[in-house]
Amino acid sequence: MPIKLPNLDDRTFADLVQEAQALIPVYSPEWTNHNESDPGITLIELFAYLTEMLMYRLNRVTDANVSAFLKLIDGIERIPSTRNRGMVCRVEGNEQALGDRVRDTVSNLRSQNRTVTCEEYERLVSAIDPLLKVREFALKDEVRSVVLNLRQQDRAVTPQDFERLALAADPKVKRAACVPQRDLTKAKLADRNQKADAHVSVVVVSSEGDLTGVVSRYLEPRRLLTTRVHVVPPRLVSLAVHVSLTLKPDAVQKEVDAEVRKRLAHYFNPVGDEHGHTGWPFGRDVYVSEVYRVIDRTPGVDFVTRLKDDKGKLIEILTVEDPKVEGERRIPPAPPAGALVAIKLYPDELVNLNLDKSQIVLVSPVGKDSGKDAGS
Repeated sequence: MPIKLPNLDDRTFADLVQEAQALIPVYSPEWTNHNESDPGITLIELFAYLTEMLMYRLNRVTDANVSAFLKLIDGIERIPSTRNRGMVCRVEGNEQALGDRVRDTVSNLRSQNRTVTCEEYERLVSAIDPLLKVREFALKDEVRSVVLNLRQQDRAVTPQDFERLALAADPKVKRAACVPQRDLTKAKLADRNQKADAHVSVVVVSSEGDLTGVVSRYLEPRRLLTTRVHVVPPRLVSLAVHVSLTLKPDAVQKEVDAEVRKRLAHYFNPVGDEHGHTGWPFGRDVYVSEVYRVIDRTPGVDFVTRLKDDKGKLIEILTVEDPKVEGERRIPPAPPAGALVAIKLYPDELVNLNLDKSQIVLVSPVGKDSGKDAGS
């Protein structure tokens, strides 16, 4: 629903005459003849007529005013048409780049340094580049276009705003996560998890190449003035799976092995796919029970058990590739506290499942090993 414009002054000709006549005794008590034939009354009516015309113009917003308001919003030059009322002249193409060239050209022109009519605007544009064309557009369509653009998200205030704008920066950006009050550019884990006021980190996952610079430049003019935005790629935590699979009697070992690998890779995929899988959530812990569930639901798998090493000791179903941080990520933290429940992830981290270093042992129904991975 459009906003109804206010009436800046709703007084009529009769109101102005009546108000002026009421002031006569205050400022000129000796003036007693207030008939219409009196020359003073005639002058009052004349001034009331001129004032009424000014008030009529006051309540009208001209095409030039609207064009000036639109330029304040989007910076595009529009000249009211002298040929067709309600139309404006505008250059088709890159108007923003043209604006800089117009200012440079105008400053150097001696014969003409103002554009008032459409004809003058056309001559100026032709002097800059003969290939540029000036067309007339309906002013109401220009207003509608600018208003619709104002409704689009163009400022980053909340974490959801940062994520939405990061995805809009480039089509190759597939996922984005905002971590407020954190500076994730720090090298040490303790520093990254320390609260940092006025800092906002945006983690982006792209389908191709490193787009942190593209997203950073896109967010820079859209952030709040005092906000420090850091755009970083996700930190990948490499995990390996170690399981023993007992197959059903009718299962084909090669097909089951390929299907288990495919399902695990899809489940922990950090990017997602075109079938609605959004990828592993940022910072979500990896639970052992989830690995059991994914493998157990694979056709041909009867049940899943843990592997044993050469000494007969049970191997954890999930291991972190970097042994230095394995103790920090383990839930519960130490083996004496019980079997592994989950691997801890932080808000900027995703899973990188390393199937080459995983051990997936297939066991036939009669209990014989059918083979191990090359990484075992």
